[in-house]
Amino acid sequence: MHMFVENIVCSLSVAVAIGFLTAALPGTYDTDLLIISCIMPFVPGAAITNAVFDTLHGDYLSGLARAAEAFVIAVAIGIGMGLFVMAVVLGR
Repeated sequence: MHMFVENIVCSLSVAVAIGFLTAALPGTYDTDLLIISCIMPFVPGAAITNAVFDTLHGDYLSGLARAAEAFVIAVAIGIGMGLFVMAVVLGR
């Protein structure tokens, strides 16, 4: 549960920080591009790769566990981004 909450808080804080910085700094910025590029290190690409590797090599239990972990991380990132989007939409 700790990893799930940590990923939600991290993705939400990155989105909030970028939202504040793009509003406070002069100039025009592509907020979506900035948020996507800052969230990319959180995406569980290695976990998905290891899940497929383990499954193809016959270790089905390990592959399923790694795939579930990658799915939970992706859902947590999505929830963090969704909370930010809801806050922005409700704030308007």
